[in-house]
Amino acid sequence: EGDLSIIDGGVMTEFEKEFAKFVGAKYAVSYCNGTAALHAASYACGADKDSTFISSIYSYHGTILSLLENNSKVILVDFEDNYLTIDLDSLEANMSKKIKGIIVTHCWGNLVDYDRLKRIKEKYNVRIIVDASHAHGAEYKGKRVGGISCEDITCFSLGKNKLMSAGELGVAVTNDKELYQRLLF
Repeated sequence: EGDLSIIDGGVMTEFEKEFAKFVGAKYAVSYCNGTAALHAASYACGADKDSTFISSIYSYHGTILSLLENNSKVILVDFEDNYLTIDLDSLEANMSKKIKGIIVTHCWGNLVDYDRLKRIKEKYNVRIIVDASHAHGAEYKGKRVGGISCEDITCFSLGKNKLMSAGELGVAVTNDKELYQRLLF
């Protein structure tokens, strides 16, 4: 019932508030799909012609395209054999002061070592975008993905074959008010 509009509140605003609460984040923004959420997250985190981001060679093509569509350079690194997440040794070997951010994909719900990722984030002062399209409700040390402190923006797909389905919908969550405002543009 009612309008599905982000312009004047309604059910989408209610969904965003509830989803943010579910993952433990302050803010959520809905998109037509998870790929659009990734595109907005890349933009919000500064992907542009002067930026370089790192991601894993094993990921969803839309994750990488979100950076390329924002004209960013992309360095692809290896993936971890057992869990298929980004290989943090390979990531660190490719880190430098010129790197603007990292996109981590939680393939098939397998999570990256967030403690080590946080140390990398702090050492290099980079943005962390998480593609959690297969990690709805997943937890790391009692915190849900999307509400973990080192994540700048976490994106979820709610497409028809995902763990949580809304037919076709995406959502990006963050605890940073400035990033939230950039996600709205």
